[in-house]
Amino acid sequence: MIVLAFDTTSEYGGVAVYRDGDGVASARSAGAANYSVTLFEMADRVLAQAGLALRDVELFAVASGPGSFTGTRVGLAAAQAWGRAFERPVQGVSVLEAMVEEARPETEIAVSVMDARRGELFAQIFHAAGQPPSWSAAGEGVLARPAELAAWIEERAARRPVTAIAREQDA
Repeated sequence: MIVLAFDTTSEYGGVAVYRDGDGVASARSAGAANYSVTLFEMADRVLAQAGLALRDVELFAVASGPGSFTGTRVGLAAAQAWGRAFERPVQGVSVLEAMVEEARPETEIAVSVMDARRGELFAQIFHAAGQPPSWSAAGEGVLARPAELAAWIEERAARRPVTAIAREQDA
């Protein structure tokens, strides 16, 4: 299956093409992105690198947040438009869930945390199940100040071993 995946939720997003689960081509945002322009340029570039066209894409996977309200809207609108134009499915993907899936921690519980700006953090707790583990959200995520976040995690993690996964952002 050919997937065009993209994240427009922050200035550190990008676009990638996957073929049967393997990354084929990718492009990262150069920062301070104007995704209403750069998303389409990056998509064209990675598809060309993969020797594909938009009509070859079988699934559009788009980051659905949390993150920049405007960036998220641009990504979701593009995914819906491409999905309709090419009669292909669209799948929203939580950035926090993608973080824990990528990190593959060896614990039963993991917490994804990312900067929400203005002194706040986005966070969500995930539980592992099965082998290899599949991660599922343990309730809703939270937007909190750092001092509040530790208590929120402790209350929900029930004192089991937890791995924290933070989104790295280039300075």
